[in-house]
Amino acid sequence: MELEDLKTTWAEMNLKLEKQASLNEKMIKTMVQQQTTNKLKGIIYYELFGISVMLILMFLMGINIEKLDTAAAQFSAVVLLLICVVTLTFAYIHWKKINKIDISTNTIMDSLTAITEWKLFFPKYKMINYILAILLVFPAAIVAVKIAHNVDFTDAIPYYTTVIGIGLVIGIGITIIIYKKLYEDNMEEISKMFEDLK
Repeated sequence: MELEDLKTTWAEMNLKLEKQASLNEKMIKTMVQQQTTNKLKGIIYYELFGISVMLILMFLMGINIEKLDTAAAQFSAVVLLLICVVTLTFAYIHWKKINKIDISTNTIMDSLTAITEWKLFFPKYKMINYILAILLVFPAAIVAVKIAHNVDFTDAIPYYTTVIGIGLVIGIGITIIIYKKLYEDNMEEISKMFEDLK
């Protein structure tokens, strides 16, 4: 009888331990998901900010199209529009890759795979955005100054050179800092959390 009682007690304790382990695993997974969500929010908000800037640029060009009455301004507007469309396309692709990192709907391995895919994609995305940012400054400066001050590019090259130079330095500097602190550091921390869960 004592052996049967011992077996029963052992089975009950084993069941409680299994339930506790399962509960601990769920709590850890929930905690990692919350931390992941918080880190991804910063990236997603920055992406939304970038998308908003592109849409605002396109909107402002649209409502001020009649002020773009010179060949330089019109050509710059077309180039700016193309850069905005390309930027929005890459932002959408990037958004889709970030949304795959979700352990609430995916397994940990699927999320790790999504992080690895993101890490492979991000250097290309970053380089494309650097190039687009550099290219964007030129037509944006030409269009903005034409709309705001009705000054044509060919009439004020020194002025444009100064505006474009300052825009490049500020834009690229901010972009480098954001990519390092917001994107790369956050994704590395997310990746480490997921590796620990494995």
